[in-house]
Amino acid sequence: MMKIMRSLLVTPATCVAVFCLMLSCSMTAFAAEDVSALEPDGPTASDGRPLYTEETRPDFPVFNSLVGEENFLSITGPNGETVTDFLELQMGMTYDAEIAYNNNGNPRGVRTHAIATETIVKADFPETITDERTLTATISAQNSQPLSVSSSVILVAAEPMALEIIPGSVQIINNNPTNNAVLSEYDFTHDGAPIGTNSMIGIVMYGPENAGSVVFQFRTVSIGEGTIIETSATNSERNIAIPASTTTTKASTEPKNNDWTLMETLGVIVSGAALVMMITYLVCICREARKRR
Repeated sequence: MMKIMRSLLVTPATCVAVFCLMLSCSMTAFAAEDVSALEPDGPTASDGRPLYTEETRPDFPVFNSLVGEENFLSITGPNGETVTDFLELQMGMTYDAEIAYNNNGNPRGVRTHAIATETIVKADFPETITDERTLTATISAQNSQPLSVSSSVILVAAEPMALEIIPGSVQIINNNPTNNAVLSEYDFTHDGAPIGTNSMIGIVMYGPENAGSVVFQFRTVSIGEGTIIETSATNSERNIAIPASTTTTKASTEPKNNDWTLMETLGVIVSGAALVMMITYLVCICREARKRR
């Protein structure tokens, strides 16, 4: 039996199986090293998520995470002043809101690895205000890290009023084929409206040349006059917390369980192939031993 095993240990199948196992281990180690290398040692946002510079942009989709991009929701009032933290509303006025987006991914190797998929933009838009409410914009993608980033502006009013998005004003602005495309107001204020670089299907390319904004206008009217987009939802029912300070950027840090890198996928495939070969090799040993008895 020992002679048989020694003779089989030098077969080509054994060499291939050992090579596959070594290759899979190397791929796993490389993937782990690559991911850890992307963890920045620099600044972080107020919610703890990492911020990057042009030199440290990561090899995966991430929105509005360069230093200075944290507060990406801005509102311009009738006086021309633009704010990103706090706005006092006046009755009968129209306001211009902008949600800037920028996929900061910078691919190293496989270029598609940094493309964001299933990207949506959502506004938690209060339909009425009596004293203080919060308008929050969220950008989410199926494969971004973190899954979503948010920015908020606190709205205050000296008297009760209704807020109304002007129909047809929700648009995407960029230097790509989707420029000036109109978003569904219902999707935009509910589950989120898809955006995109070349078509509005959620695929957003990386790089500043593919950055853009979702813009919309809203006006303040007396309660009862305006067409209210949502019938009864309030900030508390939407679970929107009003920040205690003017630092309003938030982000989901939920861990991703389905974001496999190419190297990790190849490692699993090679490991599976090596396992099959080893099992086959052991079966051959048993059969050969039975024949020689």
